[in-house]
Amino acid sequence: MKIDQDAIINVSQEVTKSDGSNDGIWFFGDKLEIGNELIIGFSPTNYHCFIICGDQEFHPRFSINPCKYQPSRVDNVRAALLIRIKNISKEDILNFQLYLSAMKDKRTPTCHQGLLKVLKRGIGLKIPNQSIFWTTPKSFLKGILGKGLVDKNNNEVFLEVYNTRNKSLKEIYFDLSIIRWKYAWVFSLSNIYFQILKIIKPQILVR
Repeated sequence: MKIDQDAIINVSQEVTKSDGSNDGIWFFGDKLEIGNELIIGFSPTNYHCFIICGDQEFHPRFSINPCKYQPSRVDNVRAALLIRIKNISKEDILNFQLYLSAMKDKRTPTCHQGLLKVLKRGIGLKIPNQSIFWTTPKSFLKGILGKGLVDKNNNEVFLEVYNTRNKSLKEIYFDLSIIRWKYAWVFSLSNIYFQILKIIKPQILVR
C-alpha cells in the first residue's frame, strides 16, 4: 500500500510543550495499545529507527555498538515518525519478542538495515523488491511509504503513519538526505566493520 502526504496522521499539536517546543514525546492516550502494537519509530533527533514490539523495544545500531532490547514506554513514545503495522496477532508479537530478545547485544550494519533484517527474519515482513544491503535512511522510509510491507506470503499489511513534527514528507526526506550526507563516512565504516565481523565474529551478528 502506498502512503502519501494526505494519509499521514499529524499529531504535532499533541506533542508541543507549553513553551512551544517539540521534543517528539507523544502521550498517545487511547490511540495506541502498546502491549499489542508493532510499530517502527524514527528518533526525533537523527531519525535513528527502532521497533516497538508490544511492551518491549528493539534498537538496531551501527555495527560498532550492540543492539538494545528494553521495555517500551507505557503511555508515551518519543519519535518523529511512527509507522504502525496493523492486524498483527498477539501470538506473533510474543514470538517476535522472543526472537528480538535473542538478538540483544548482537550487531547490525546500520539501524535501518538492521531493522529490515530483524523484521524479515523475526516476523517475515519485508519491503518488496528492496535490497537490505543498499538501504539508506531515505530509501528505507521511501520504500515503506512507497511500496509498503508484505508478509511471508507476499500479502500486503495495513500501515498507519503518525507524524509528530509539523513537517511535510518532502522536508523529512530532505532531513534524511542531509543525515546520510553528513555521516556518510560513519555509514561506510559501519558497513565495512560489519563485513569484517562476518569473518572474525559471525556469532555476534543478527541472524
